[in-house]
Amino acid sequence: MRKRSVLFISMIFALTARGQQSSIPPMGQIEKEDLQMTTCDFDPEADAYILIKTGETSFIRDGSSTHLQTVYRYRIKILQDKAVYRANVKVNFYSKDDLQSADDVHGMTYNLDENGNVVTAELAKSNIYKKDISKEQSEIAFTLPDVRKGSVIEYTYTLSSRNYADIDNWYFQDAIPTRYCQFHFSVPDYLDFTYHVHKVLPMEEKSVTVPEIGKYFTMQNIPGLRGEPYMSTFKDYLQYIDFQLSAVSRLGMVRNVRTTWGDLNTEMLEHELLGGQLHKKISNTGDLAADLKGLKDSLAIMDTIYNYVRRHMDWNGQYGLFSQNGIKSAWDNKTGSKADINLLLVNLLQQAGLRAYPILVSTRGHGNINPNYPLLTQFNQPLAYVRIRDKHYVLDAVDKFTPPFLIPFDVQNSTGFILDKKSYGLVDLSDAQYPFALMVSLYGSLNAKGVVKGDASIYSYNYSKVFRCPWLQQGLDRFKNFFFTRPYPNIHVDSLAVTDQNNDSLPLDQELTFSSRLNATGDYLFFPINVFLGLEKNPFNAEHRFSDVNFGYRQSYIISGSLDIPEGYQFDNIPKNMRMIMQDTSIELERVMVVDSNKVDYRIQLRFNRPIYDVSTYDAFREFYKKLFAALNDPIVIRKKSQ
Repeated sequence: MRKRSVLFISMIFALTARGQQSSIPPMGQIEKEDLQMTTCDFDPEADAYILIKTGETSFIRDGSSTHLQTVYRYRIKILQDKAVYRANVKVNFYSKDDLQSADDVHGMTYNLDENGNVVTAELAKSNIYKKDISKEQSEIAFTLPDVRKGSVIEYTYTLSSRNYADIDNWYFQDAIPTRYCQFHFSVPDYLDFTYHVHKVLPMEEKSVTVPEIGKYFTMQNIPGLRGEPYMSTFKDYLQYIDFQLSAVSRLGMVRNVRTTWGDLNTEMLEHELLGGQLHKKISNTGDLAADLKGLKDSLAIMDTIYNYVRRHMDWNGQYGLFSQNGIKSAWDNKTGSKADINLLLVNLLQQAGLRAYPILVSTRGHGNINPNYPLLTQFNQPLAYVRIRDKHYVLDAVDKFTPPFLIPFDVQNSTGFILDKKSYGLVDLSDAQYPFALMVSLYGSLNAKGVVKGDASIYSYNYSKVFRCPWLQQGLDRFKNFFFTRPYPNIHVDSLAVTDQNNDSLPLDQELTFSSRLNATGDYLFFPINVFLGLEKNPFNAEHRFSDVNFGYRQSYIISGSLDIPEGYQFDNIPKNMRMIMQDTSIELERVMVVDSNKVDYRIQLRFNRPIYDVSTYDAFREFYKKLFAALNDPIVIRKKSQ
């Protein structure tokens, strides 16, 4: 697990030391003090407060079959008007082939009347709705009645699954604080589960043996974990448990299930909808054969196949580790899931004789994996992994904008699992060779009316280009608004031309002309030198932080500018030449200014030498960022001469 700030952990230990009563009141019984409460004492900014959250997972025998059942219960205090939406509850489940079902919904709302008496409003069965939201997914939806600021809502439901091997992860922590959370699971003696607890906060774990082998996990006074700038994912920082079936006993025989990475590799290669797709014969690829004819270089062959699949296949919006209906069907329809498209890519790469393998990955939003636990649930999609000479390439054919030499941003700095009979294993997916790079070249001329007119060239390299191209695909006007008009309201872009978006070997070239009336105070005009870099505001002003700062890549910014001023004006203040380096040398800023009567030339270079900054260093990082933005936003001051 990642480190946390000493302040954070000390605060939690102090809170839990007060001793929260662990007995859980039954549904329908509530203390008046909970209805009179107006804030959460250990998380006063919270707009709602989970008073009780419980889950109870058990295995139900139904004749010769076993199914999994989890009963969920939530009791939530509404502290502010903006949290009333929490009364609208939706529970999604996988309904294809009746694999899962959700039922036994009960709910109620507690309020105080004008005399201070507790009033209860129950959820009517007629207000519980079930509907299909896709071919695979359904949901039950309901709204608790009579909810307002000060209410306490409570509901429970049961989620059943015919796949007894998959116990869902249990999350103790939420975006809002939780007073008491308990999870209990009981397992029949013929099943054995491996589980991993992700926590830095105090947790009580208690084993029970009657009536079945099981465990209780309890946490109390858990602060809410809200989103923070450049946070990778909630999951990496939440307190939770994940499970995986490890063994099944039948008639005295024990069958191990996914106990090692080798076992997982074998199972995935033998799975018809994953490894089984790599040997399918793909027809109607004569145009690809023509494109490949005469190519000898492995890199050129990989690029050709990668772009061929990206050009011919459309993503249907579905994720998952396994092909939906087989890659042959996806190819015939020219559309498929993430797994369909990337397994098709691996298939074609292997047919061309390249060392290509499926690689299971966990994307940025899904969270980091723990290499000590060979759990399939740690991954959420397959990509293509190619070895050519001494280099490796990670390809996602759903991504229309990432060139083959870049690791897709969504898995940069993560760990993947290669599937292959001989070469399987975990592999690091970080690559510091290609940073997010942005270069600006700007020329401006001030006229007697206090208006600067000029032109600028902006070059976006590597991940900077990948970030901008999807906006460009939505139209030049939207692109201009997002990157130029909205962040720089005092600058009017008179013309904009963008080229080289389809050439992987060149940066995205953005050429523009602009005009801007400078901010003025009396005879003083202020010319900003921090423009078009995308660094308008400091995102790290919060005093405390609970997650690492994860940019995902190293960064490089350069702006070279020149400003002419007319007769009747003079430079009053020029930012000083300077160099700032963070103590660990991970961030560097250099500013050079050269003045020659009515002209100033300047150059600013900013480098981030690391993609991730650990939360334990946040105080130093935050203080450096303050100085960094003060330097970036230090303007050139121009004064009108006295007549």
